[in-house]
Amino acid sequence: MIIGRTIELNAKGGKSYLWNNQELIIGSNTVANPEISISENTTFVVTITDINGCKYIDSVLVTLIEDPLNSFLAVSIITPNGDGDNDVLEFIGLESFPDNSLRIYNRWGNVVFEGFRYQSEGELFDGTRNGERLPPDTYYYVLTFEGKVYKSALTIIWN
Repeated sequence: MIIGRTIELNAKGGKSYLWNNQELIIGSNTVANPEISISENTTFVVTITDINGCKYIDSVLVTLIEDPLNSFLAVSIITPNGDGDNDVLEFIGLESFPDNSLRIYNRWGNVVFEGFRYQSEGELFDGTRNGERLPPDTYYYVLTFEGKVYKSALTIIWN
């Protein structure tokens, strides 16, 4: 769970549910999928009662992580000259958001690259289109993930 956000726990298969840690549950602790807010790693235990009155007990440990958006860095230049530095368009922190899309446009608004699940499927933009080098210039990209849209200029330098 990301620090500062809420999540929903999930239980199923019962007629009734009873979660512990009621003080950390937003709303009722007798529903299958309560929403929680925590400030430290916490184990939640649920008692599930089925239609025959049989009880099942299960637990889940919810751990906190830093918000991956805090580590995301936009990129403004690539130098695809084969030296291993900045040869491809790679965003630090994007690996935490595999459901994304990236479009790169030239100055006339034509799409020169389009990728879905960018950086998680292995295909990275290297300054080429259909195997041909794009001219050194300023391009523009739109990167969408987590309901956010990042728009920025991208300069390609072939030195």
